[in-house]
Amino acid sequence: MNDLSLRNGNKDSKPTIRTQEHLTILSLEYKSQSIIVQLSDGRSVSVPIAWFKRLRQATQEQLNNYELSPAGCAIHWEELDEDISIKSFLNGLKGGCCH
Repeated sequence: MNDLSLRNGNKDSKPTIRTQEHLTILSLEYKSQSIIVQLSDGRSVSVPIAWFKRLRQATQEQLNNYELSPAGCAIHWEELDEDISIKSFLNGLKGGCCH
C-alpha cells in the first residue's frame, strides 16, 4: 500500500512514500487441492499443493501439522521437511518453490 507520512513527525520534513508494508501470513487452509493463505493486507492467495512434491505425497494429518514462522513470512512442516515462503505465494513458480 502506498502511504504518505512525515519523517520523524517534523512538519518541515519532506514526506516519504512507503511502497510496501511487511506482509505476513495470518492463517492457512486447504481446499480443492490448494493451499490458501490469508495475508496481513487482507488478500487470500492460493497455490496448488501439486507444486510441492513433499506436500502432494503427504497425508492430511501431515499437512495439518505445520507451523507459521515467528515473523509470519513462511510455513514449515517439520515432519515433511518442507518450508514455503510468502514469496512462493506471491511469485508463483518464479518463487523457486517447486522441487
